[in-house]
Amino acid sequence: MNSPPATSKGKPINISNTTDTKKKTTRSKGKLGSNASNDSKAQLLEYVVKKRVDNLDYIRRVHEGKAFWLNTVKITPQDIQQYYHPQTLQKRVQQWFYMGVSIAPLLQLENGYLFVRSCAQLMEEYEYHFSNVAVQGMKILKALTVSANEEDEDANVNRPIKPVINKVGGTVVYEFLRTPNIPCVLDYCQVVFSLCDILTFVYRKLMDESSVAHSLHESIIKLDGRFKHHFFGLVSRDLNTLGMYIIKSRLCTVESLFDIKKPDQQVTHQHVVMDQPNQSPQSAPTAANVQESFDEYFDDDDYEEYVLYKI
Repeated sequence: MNSPPATSKGKPINISNTTDTKKKTTRSKGKLGSNASNDSKAQLLEYVVKKRVDNLDYIRRVHEGKAFWLNTVKITPQDIQQYYHPQTLQKRVQQWFYMGVSIAPLLQLENGYLFVRSCAQLMEEYEYHFSNVAVQGMKILKALTVSANEEDEDANVNRPIKPVINKVGGTVVYEFLRTPNIPCVLDYCQVVFSLCDILTFVYRKLMDESSVAHSLHESIIKLDGRFKHHFFGLVSRDLNTLGMYIIKSRLCTVESLFDIKKPDQQVTHQHVVMDQPNQSPQSAPTAANVQESFDEYFDDDDYEEYVLYKI
């Protein structure tokens, strides 16, 4: 004898409807979770792009002499040229010149997957070209062997962005990197100005809705890390080193002025600095004290994060 169906207040319960309701609730929760995750990624991407655009504008104004580095010291192009060895400076400028010349044609590509993939592939080739022999050997082992026809076809396939060095006939080929011959000496400031303008356009294209819609957040963050390593980090460290050198030289000049004594002077007076009326006198700061204080609060990683995110 069959048992009667389950009832609630005398009414039969439709089990199938209850199951469907649970499934709909689970699906709605999953959609809400995915939407919240996409929103957080979009906010992070917007934050990174805005900060990078501000960084590029700040770096440009510092090199133009319109802003003080970290609101502390004014750095002129003459200071940069006098501080660094010409060969070292030209090597750095040549690398940035190749980066800018290679990125510029990519600005004409459509926003979204194709543009992000092209920039990622370019930076992979850039790192390979300027790496040492050991790193190049490791990348060659992972290189992808393609034919001349397959090279153009693969660029249009909507697949995960995994940049890799390509080989054709056993020879490494560059898909986007351009390394033209440079017959003249490059001007440091002009190259920095041009690269800042180009990277500003790049970051604005990365913020396009098509990039966000295709869930390219992870690839864009990785691409930003490469730009940070090869440009933002190098510029900030160079300007920091030069700024500290200028401050030390000026402090040494001030110290030498205070060390001058008159021939008939019998008593040595200690120069003090009074911060506030209620405070006790403190010795005048020296270059060594400034360096100690700076190193105490800023190591290399902290300083780079301070410059790139707190300006």
